[in-house]
Amino acid sequence: MKHSYLITGALAVCLALQTGTSRAQTAASSPYVTVAGTVSPDRYACSLGLRADGTLWSWGVNQAGQLGYNTSGGLGAYPTPQQIITPATATPGTVWTHFTIATNAVFALRSDGSLWAWGDIFGHGPTGAYGSLPRLISPPSTAAPGTVWTQLSAGSRHMLALRSDHSLWTWGGPTYTANGINQYSNVPVPVPTPASAAPGTYWTHISAGDEYSMALRSDGTLWGWGNNYYGVLGVYQNQGAFKDLPPTQVPDPPTAAAGTTWTYVKAGNFLTAALRSDGSLWTWGGTNVYEPLKQIPIPSTAPASARWMAITVGDDCYGALLSDSTLWTWGGNSHGQLGIGVTTFQTNPIQEYRRSHWSTVAMGNQFSLAIDSKGDIYGTGFNGLGALGDGTTQTNRLVFTRSLSPLLAAAPPRTLPAPQASPNPAHDYLSVPGLAPTATLRLHDAQGRLVREARPVAGRLDVRGLSPGLYLLTVQEPGQASRAARVVLE
Repeated sequence: MKHSYLITGALAVCLALQTGTSRAQTAASSPYVTVAGTVSPDRYACSLGLRADGTLWSWGVNQAGQLGYNTSGGLGAYPTPQQIITPATATPGTVWTHFTIATNAVFALRSDGSLWAWGDIFGHGPTGAYGSLPRLISPPSTAAPGTVWTQLSAGSRHMLALRSDHSLWTWGGPTYTANGINQYSNVPVPVPTPASAAPGTYWTHISAGDEYSMALRSDGTLWGWGNNYYGVLGVYQNQGAFKDLPPTQVPDPPTAAAGTTWTYVKAGNFLTAALRSDGSLWTWGGTNVYEPLKQIPIPSTAPASARWMAITVGDDCYGALLSDSTLWTWGGNSHGQLGIGVTTFQTNPIQEYRRSHWSTVAMGNQFSLAIDSKGDIYGTGFNGLGALGDGTTQTNRLVFTRSLSPLLAAAPPRTLPAPQASPNPAHDYLSVPGLAPTATLRLHDAQGRLVREARPVAGRLDVRGLSPGLYLLTVQEPGQASRAARVVLE
C-alpha cells in the first residue's frame, strides 16, 4: 500500500525533466521515478526512492535492516539517501524496477522479474528470516513455468504480488487464501478468481492495505477482501465487526458517469481511494458506519479542464495530482503532512504551499513525499529519525523540503540534452533520433514500474500494448550518462 500511482488519459505535452536546460545523470543525480515511505503505526519510518537508472536509495530508520545497507541494523537515523547494495548474485545487467515497503521490511523486483527482500521479513516472506542485505525469494513451486513477478504491494502484515501470467499471490497474514479462510501463510498462495468475475478477465492491478486487499480486473471491475470493519472494501457488509470478507466486487457509484470503469485503486490503513476512466476520484472507509462512495470534486481554483491523474493514501490523509501537475492534499495534518504551511485538518483538497509541478506523490505515517518535474524528491510532515531524507532528524516540516542526494562521481560526466521522442503523443512506436544501436531504452509508468526495456530498432521503441498515460523514457548509451524525458501514450 505504499507506492501506487496511475495517470489516466493522454496529456498532449512532452515535458523535459528540466525545462530550458540539460542535466547530466549520474548514479546520484539520475531522476527519481517513484518514492514511498512506511505507512505504519510505528513513526520510526523508512523511505525509498527508485531512480531512472534502476538504482534504489533509502533513508530513515534501520532498526530491522530495512534500509538494505550492509549493517547489523540497530535503531539509528540515516537522514541522507544512500544507495541500496546490488545483490552479488543478481543477474548481470539487471536493475531494480519496482519496490514496496511493509512495516519493517522491503520487497523489490529486478528487471529479470526476480523478487528480493530485506529487513524483518518474518511474517511477510517465505524465507521467514531477518537480514540487512537483499536476499532472493524463490518463486512459488506451483507457479506456471516461465512466469516471473511483475507487480508488488505490501500491507502492514501481508503481501500481494502479480506474476506475468496475471496470477495473483498472497502471503504473510492473516490474509484470505486459496482455500477461502483467513489464515497466515509464510509462502505465496494463489488468490482465487471470484466465481462471479466475468469469464476471460484477469487481475491487472493490486494494492494491499492494513488487513485488507484491493485489486482490479481487466474489465475494469474492482474487488476487495479482508477486514471491512471501517468500510474500506466499499461495500456494506461486516462493517463494525471483525469478520473478514472473501473477494467481493465494489459497486459502481450510482452517480458515476455512464460507461466508465475503475482504472486504479490505493489501499491505506483505514482509507481507500480509486480513480475511474473519466478521471473522477472516489474515496471510502475510515468509519464503521456505512457511508456511500464519495466523489472528490475538482477544486474550484484549478483549471476547468483539469482531471485527477494520481492518488495516494496516508495513515489519515490523501494526496492527489491533477493533470496540470499540481498537488492537492486533504485530511489529517497533525505534523504538517499536507505540506500547506500549517497543521490544521483539511476537509477538502488544498494545493500544497510551494505550488510546484509534480510527477509523483506518496504518503507515509504522518509524512508525505513527492517528486517534482526535475526528478527531485521533497518531503513534508513528521521527520522522526530522518524519514524525509533532508539530512535532519526530528525536524518536522510544514512545506515540502528537498531531500539530499550525495554526488558520487569524482567529476561530472558530459552533459547531454534530454532525448527527443516523437511522435508525442505516441500510439505504436516512439522514435528517438541519433541513438547508438547499443543504447538501452527504458519506459517507466506513473507508478515507477519498468514496463518496457529494449534496444532501439531503427531508432524506435515499440510501445504497442501499453495503457494510455504519462511515462518516463530513459536512454542509456555506453560510456554516457543516462538521459530522461516524459512522453505520452494514447
